[in-house]
Amino acid sequence: MIDESHNPDINPDNNENEERKPITNPVVYLKKFREDELYQKAFVNFKSGKSFTEEYPDEMRDLFEDNEKGRQALIQFARNGTMLVYERSLYSNAKENNPIDDYFSLIKDYRHHPENYDALGYDTTRGSYHDRATKFISEKFNLPKTLSIGMVQIMAINKGLESFGQASNDRIQAISRTL
Repeated sequence: MIDESHNPDINPDNNENEERKPITNPVVYLKKFREDELYQKAFVNFKSGKSFTEEYPDEMRDLFEDNEKGRQALIQFARNGTMLVYERSLYSNAKENNPIDDYFSLIKDYRHHPENYDALGYDTTRGSYHDRATKFISEKFNLPKTLSIGMVQIMAINKGLESFGQASNDRIQAISRTL
């Protein structure tokens, strides 16, 4: 296990988080992201060289937002200062956990008790829990799946459970390396 407790990118005591503008609602967060210059530039870059008709601008937007380039832009948006903060009440009532709670609990448990997990088993379990959290947020708020992946990562970063370095990794390349 890699000790990331001294990594300023993952440390929850990192003062950099104090400067971030927190947003708790993922729908509002997506709206702010779409309005941001970073999104606009990334979207124009994504459309570059592709043939498409202006009659269907939402379809091209959907393609971008469900693409790794869209997720990367979302991570950069958070890195630039606008964080999505997990507010449990938006996802479930106080008496029940939801897949996001379960995902965060797994990471915390692993951090405190790594001896209870083997590396491969933990990676597989974490991937499964992350997929369930992503599906949950995507379906609950009708958000693009790939951007939902990024949103779960950003909430984990805000809680000090993941780093921007980890989240910035290209997921497609990471998956291909495991095959």
